[in-house]
Amino acid sequence: MTAREVLSGNILGQLSAEADKEMLEKAFYESQDYKTVISTNDKVIIVGRRGCGKSALAHRIKSSRSKDQHTIVTELMPTEDEMFGFRDALSNFGGKYTLARAVSRIIWTYGILMEVAVSLRSRSGSKTPQEAMVLESEFVTWQKTRLGTCARLRAKLTGLLSAEKTQEANIADLSGALHVDALKQYVADAIIHARKDIVIILDKIDEGYEQDLLGVGILGGITYACLAVSSMIKAKVLLFMRDNMFRALKHHDPDFSRKIEGHVLRMHWEKVELFNFACLRLRAVFELDAEKNLKIWNACTARDLSGSDGFETCLRLTLYRPRDLLHLLNSAFYNAGRKNSRRIVLEDVELGAKEISESRLGDLIKEYSDTIPALQDIIQAFYNQSERMNYDQACLILDKVLATDSYGAKAQQNIALLDSADEILAMLYGVGFMGIRNAQSGSFVFSHDGRSVDLKLASDAELLIHPCYLRALNISQSQLGRDDAEEIYDEYDITLVSEEKERRKKALGQRITALGNITEGHSGQDEFEEWCCEAVKVAFSGYLRNVQLRPNASATQRRDIVATNTGEGNVWSYILSAYKAHQVIFEVKNHSELGPAEFRQMLSYLTGPYGNLGFFINRAKKWQLEKGKALDWVQEMWKTHSKLILILPASVFSDIMSKLRSPQKFDVATDLLEKILDTYERMYLSGQPSIQARKRKAKRKQNTK
Repeated sequence: MTAREVLSGNILGQLSAEADKEMLEKAFYESQDYKTVISTNDKVIIVGRRGCGKSALAHRIKSSRSKDQHTIVTELMPTEDEMFGFRDALSNFGGKYTLARAVSRIIWTYGILMEVAVSLRSRSGSKTPQEAMVLESEFVTWQKTRLGTCARLRAKLTGLLSAEKTQEANIADLSGALHVDALKQYVADAIIHARKDIVIILDKIDEGYEQDLLGVGILGGITYACLAVSSMIKAKVLLFMRDNMFRALKHHDPDFSRKIEGHVLRMHWEKVELFNFACLRLRAVFELDAEKNLKIWNACTARDLSGSDGFETCLRLTLYRPRDLLHLLNSAFYNAGRKNSRRIVLEDVELGAKEISESRLGDLIKEYSDTIPALQDIIQAFYNQSERMNYDQACLILDKVLATDSYGAKAQQNIALLDSADEILAMLYGVGFMGIRNAQSGSFVFSHDGRSVDLKLASDAELLIHPCYLRALNISQSQLGRDDAEEIYDEYDITLVSEEKERRKKALGQRITALGNITEGHSGQDEFEEWCCEAVKVAFSGYLRNVQLRPNASATQRRDIVATNTGEGNVWSYILSAYKAHQVIFEVKNHSELGPAEFRQMLSYLTGPYGNLGFFINRAKKWQLEKGKALDWVQEMWKTHSKLILILPASVFSDIMSKLRSPQKFDVATDLLEKILDTYERMYLSGQPSIQARKRKAKRKQNTK
């Protein structure tokens, strides 16, 4: 191993597809799971977390069995675009899991059997027997179509489903239209005639997978198809499935325990297996010939990392899976190589662990930056905290986040829409940042699908920050047992889901609806003031700080809502410089019309830090002013006192919140305010007629013509 190879940061493989294949040929560790898979046909579904070695196991079986001239290996690996297309073909069945599963089961049974049948025909060169001539056109079409299996199935399915039939009728006719029974008999007879062993491998089925009823239904159909083919013909069928997909299937499938559970092998690694696995890689890479693995390990480590205790120190920084371990060791050897050393020490490992942790935390924040802009600020609140805490302790940390009013505009608006620490905890659980101890199993459970949940936790409920983020947050990690590690959500390639967007829409929708339930007039004044205060916080988050309702309630001049204008953003910077409004007043009136008493009251408030500009929030239908009403008083206040008074009806805030359902429109309020301010300055204050007046005049002129 050259210094250059050491400094590549990938000496043990696992970081590139080509390096993996080469390394798997040289140093594949035959774990107990591998031995179980190759020795029995009962275990059809191979389940494991990302990085536990599923694809390595699939590659090894394909590679070794393909060399056997008495074996035919068929490998099916759908691509992302193929799976998206397949989803589209089944979209009409997405409302019900059992319907989507039924269609997927039939079409995938057909597809797997077709791949085996065509492979047998090409190997033997035999013709289709007379009794199976109904299949001849199927074989010809299948071989002519230069598409992947999944794309072929989509094309086939699209041609068979009829819009004139009910969903149930389409399903009932599908198996017969595909000649599945004839195809099954043909394949069974062909296997006997060819005297071949058949191995069927389905891998990468997570490509294009989405965790909704349609996605889980498709997954269930593929699973049942594999089980069906395994029982129909003499073949070894292996379906490799990620743990989060398996859990979703277990949750939704009513027949799981009866039909699926007994055919599952869940991959996991014992400490001794991981040690032997690492040493096998080290032996191959550094061309070491010591007989015992402990000597191999000691030849590559020094000081605190020597011996079995040193390996356990490394293992505690991982989630007990091969990829984690290899990533850590690759990074450690890279750090050692920079010092011209070929032996790693604890310092190299610690540095590597921190870099990996920072990278993963950065990935998490980046992936959710559009849907949860405040995620970075929320997570930062856990810096230097404990890795484990109870519910009350977590709420204390998050209450400080909710009370802070110094985040950026997008983040502040995001926080304004989070009503409580409970909501933030649900969000942190949904993205896999924080887990909850399961009272029955005793293990920490982390989200496996990225979705938000309605958390109802007791005050002593125990929470755990995901271990992969601890070093990035400067939190020391305690020893994590294997059982706990297996419950860790470790899908680092985050798949974005719409839950946070839906939660945002729901929160804003509730605020919009609440306005319509507030009675106009004196009886609803207090409730209306509270609604307006929340509306101002949401609309102008990040631009106006420290928004308070009745901050001087006991004073003679009681202002309804006051907010601090720090001059952030173009329009608020202009208001601060042009109108000297450092403290901004919003007077709340739970009625439509504004008269001289209200305007004189506002005039008395606009002194000192409140500057020369204030806002009314009332129940008018629109913000445009009409001559003879509020417009006259706005002009009077400006001409006589140089005070600008703008009217922003509650309906304007309601429209703003409606648009804010899309996170990308977080600036809609300031954009609208800029437009309103321009209208006031250019039209209302100059004495020009209002927009409505000009429209009426134009209409009268048109009618006259």
